[in-house]
Amino acid sequence: MGAVSDYAGLVEHFNRMFELEAAKRDKSPGLEWIDHERRAMTMHVLDEFRYRGLNPVGVREAVQRAEDSACGHSDYGKKWAIGCADIVVTAAKDPA
Repeated sequence: MGAVSDYAGLVEHFNRMFELEAAKRDKSPGLEWIDHERRAMTMHVLDEFRYRGLNPVGVREAVQRAEDSACGHSDYGKKWAIGCADIVVTAAKDPA
């Protein structure tokens, strides 16, 4: 996958990736789907970082913070997608 060029595209991409992962929830025993979704979303963000040549340090924690911020919202997946897009855009503005 190549990098998504604009912010709205990033949000759409991450939301679509979340929905694909969420559709698999019933295949995981207990609450393992939570860890699976976190890993998957982290990998999707890292894919964008790799494509853009950005430093991936701290991505896992940033994705977790984005999910924490989305928890409790009726549009949880979309909020998490926005948080993931923010991570990429912020890193692109200030590549370390």
